[in-house]
Amino acid sequence: MLVLLALLSLAAGFAKLTHAPDEIAFYSGLGINLNWLLPFGILQAGGALICMIPRIRKAGLLMIAAGFALSSLFIFASGYPVFGIVSLLPLAVSIWLMDRTPRPLRA
Repeated sequence: MLVLLALLSLAAGFAKLTHAPDEIAFYSGLGINLNWLLPFGILQAGGALICMIPRIRKAGLLMIAAGFALSSLFIFASGYPVFGIVSLLPLAVSIWLMDRTPRPLRA
C-alpha cells in the first residue's frame, strides 16, 4: 500500500514539476499562479521519496497527505465533486499509514 501511494504521489509531483500541459491548463483555469507548481510538485514528489525512509516515514506521509488535501480542494473548486471525493482516498490512506507507522527506534 505504501509503495502504491508513493508512486501515485511521485507521479502527481512529477507532472507538476515538468509542467505537464494538463496541469498547466487545470491550474491556469483556477487562476492559480503557475509559480506554485514547483513547490507543490516538490511537496508531492519529495513526500513520496521521504516516506520510503523508515526513520522519517511519517514526515513523508504528512507531505503526501498535504499534497493530496490541496489537490482535492482544487478539484472541488474546479467543479468536479465526484473526482474530488475519489481524490480524497489517497489522503485517507496516507493518514491511515501515518497512524500505523511505529515510532523509529532511537540510536
